[in-house]
Amino acid sequence: MGHRPQPSCPRLVSEAPARGCRGHPLRKFQRDPAPVLALLEILKDDPELNVRGSILNSMNDIGKDHLHVMVDFRIHYIKANGKPQPKEFKLKSVDLKTGESVQVKKSISVRDMTTRKHYPGKHAVYAIVNDSIRELGFFHLEAGPPEC
Repeated sequence: MGHRPQPSCPRLVSEAPARGCRGHPLRKFQRDPAPVLALLEILKDDPELNVRGSILNSMNDIGKDHLHVMVDFRIHYIKANGKPQPKEFKLKSVDLKTGESVQVKKSISVRDMTTRKHYPGKHAVYAIVNDSIRELGFFHLEAGPPEC
């Protein structure tokens, strides 16, 4: 890092944009924290412990306004041995502001493919949101007619 006139300068840069000055938030940076994140990236290896602490606080503040959500789903397919085997599907990565929500829909085919054969039984379906897993339900597949 280059020369700086005062040791307090990086701390000011790491604290002010996210929550504003003297308790008055800077709304522009709350709506779009990208410029703040760029500054924090530059300062993340600052030698001063208090600067690095301020960076963590700013990241927490930004996280309160902008929640990054990863949405996936998992199906526990029944395999030839009759036991379930999980297969995870990546769906969506979204940034949500406080109070926002998003609806995610996905349909899957249970037609046999060269990469996956479907077997009869109860197949469980789960939603995964930021590593939190929730069972959505299940579906039953029945044995089809024998192949000739």
